[in-house]
Amino acid sequence: MDFESQDPLAYFQHRLGETRAWCASQDWSANPAEGLRTALFRPSEQASVEQTFRGYGGFWKKTPQQRQQIVEQLALKRAALLQEQGIPLLQFVKPLTGGRLLAFTPDGTLSDGAAKLATQGFVDDDNLPAWDTWIWYVTNDRVSNLEWWRGCNSYLLSWVPDVLVEVIEAGIDVNPEECLHFANSNVFSRRKDPSSRLR
Repeated sequence: MDFESQDPLAYFQHRLGETRAWCASQDWSANPAEGLRTALFRPSEQASVEQTFRGYGGFWKKTPQQRQQIVEQLALKRAALLQEQGIPLLQFVKPLTGGRLLAFTPDGTLSDGAAKLATQGFVDDDNLPAWDTWIWYVTNDRVSNLEWWRGCNSYLLSWVPDVLVEVIEAGIDVNPEECLHFANSNVFSRRKDPSSRLR
């Protein structure tokens, strides 16, 4: 599926359905930090924010569009595995149930590790969420109404299953730079940008 040619809302809902289906099909309850980081989906040999998303030079200096490609490549691997294993997608219905959407801006992280401890490793030292949960990398919304993300023009959306919502909320609470935030359910009300409304 070519994300550049798809209706953004339909595409986002499709990828969300794949992400939810994959997370629901895996046994990660004993250790979400490892269970939601399938080795096959690992986005790079060293999947840290600095190397995968931020990059301070050379090959790893990624633009938002390149970051989007990284997330898309992961999503394609996940989609292929879902099909291979005969795992049906979870259809999107409103209101969204079974979990929350988590937004993360790589350019805002201080990489202090506080949220890693609070979330039991769901996010890493760089505040990067477990990659099995990645849905979409947003590149077309400046999030200008949020003071703590002023100047940010891209962010990663991930899926947080219900059982982890309280744990992730604890991580958000101890994240001083506020580069992590739950997305509002109203993200589905705008067709041009299905993921721009946060709270």
